[in-house]
Amino acid sequence: MLFQSLDDIIELIIYSSVYILGGIIFGRIIDNLYPKFNQNITTTRLVLEIITQGAMDIVLSYLIRQFTFEYLPVYIPIIDFDKLDTFGSRRSGGVIFAFAIISGQTNLKNKVNELTKRIFGEK
Repeated sequence: MLFQSLDDIIELIIYSSVYILGGIIFGRIIDNLYPKFNQNITTTRLVLEIITQGAMDIVLSYLIRQFTFEYLPVYIPIIDFDKLDTFGSRRSGGVIFAFAIISGQTNLKNKVNELTKRIFGEK
């Protein structure tokens, strides 16, 4: 049986919601902190912007996961979180978070596409 109880489903919904909403919100914030996409910058600068923006994503991912481990159980007392986590929702939410945070960063996606074109040529 995939879900052993209603608590399993509730846990999955809570953690997924935190990761998705956190990723979308923080993705947009990070995207606005960095310079807008500009085709005329050097490849070196383009690489540096991509690397630093990616590093910010990793730091935020760590912080969001720490939040879910330490603080989320305190604010949602209806569930005994010590007995849950059967699906690894707290541990494996990084995939959902990564998808959401990258989806919110239009400038980052444009920069990665431009770098790909510069390295591999136009399609």
